[in-house]
Amino acid sequence: MDFNFTPQQNQFREELREFLRDEVPVEKQEVFGLLTEEQYQFGREINLKLAERNWLTIGWPEEHGGGGKGPIEQGILAEDLGYWRVPKSQSIGLGIVGPAIMVFGTQDQKDRYLGPIARAEVEYCQGFSEPNVGSDLASLELRAERDGDEYVLNGSKMFTSYAFHADYMYLLARTDPDAQKHRGISMFIADLKTPGISLTPLPYINGEMAAQTHFDNVRLPLSCLIGEENRGWYHAMTTLDFERSGLWRYANVRRVFDDFVEFCQASAPDGGQPLAEHPLVRHQLAQRRLGMETWKLLCWNVAWMQSSG
Repeated sequence: MDFNFTPQQNQFREELREFLRDEVPVEKQEVFGLLTEEQYQFGREINLKLAERNWLTIGWPEEHGGGGKGPIEQGILAEDLGYWRVPKSQSIGLGIVGPAIMVFGTQDQKDRYLGPIARAEVEYCQGFSEPNVGSDLASLELRAERDGDEYVLNGSKMFTSYAFHADYMYLLARTDPDAQKHRGISMFIADLKTPGISLTPLPYINGEMAAQTHFDNVRLPLSCLIGEENRGWYHAMTTLDFERSGLWRYANVRRVFDDFVEFCQASAPDGGQPLAEHPLVRHQLAQRRLGMETWKLLCWNVAWMQSSG
């Protein structure tokens, strides 16, 4: 296991950081724990600029619109976007849907869906949680019944982040109610403009507007099924592994920690001793820093394993 970057990877990181210094001023950076409409739209603007440089999906194969590199380069991008507090947008398509289609999708689905994701043209939301289903996701109740060359969906999804910005939903639905709960689930992509889909606003405390997404006799063509029928649970668990390195999340929290350390090292507001000079505070900061380094190494270990196949 080698965590050293190649010269080419270091060069990419330097070019990326120069881009971020120029394009992401402090006043445009995300406020930790808050997501406004202005921040979201700015995040989409940055994604378009990254896509123009072929950086947004730098780790994807070239035939799918990517940069032809690998998980390490994608990790470098994620870490720096997180540390520079670039507001998140299009993360479901980039981190979950795209990899799912590359692994389980048909050639027609790859041609249809991957290019727009790589070009930052579309937004996806995720349809997993339901009103009666949270941590026990395999107990989901949204039904998808086969009717000729279509599936008819009835039920709802809960806590749908990005729903009011999304073009598509990546969702799980029950296609075989008689099978064991993990084995009767299938994976679909639904165009949110499909008749029968409606949204009930669900405001979050951080300023984001999520939704409860309702499906009332929604008809999806067979081409919306991703992978095999009744194998959606296993497909979803496989593709979730693509986001497991979590470098954006680590770096975003690390930036908050680094800012707090800087605050502790500055003079106290009353002109007294800086907080960092207190032994107990120094000890706590050292403990948190150790945890941060452990977190970082775990993230890069995942990226290294992904790059090693």
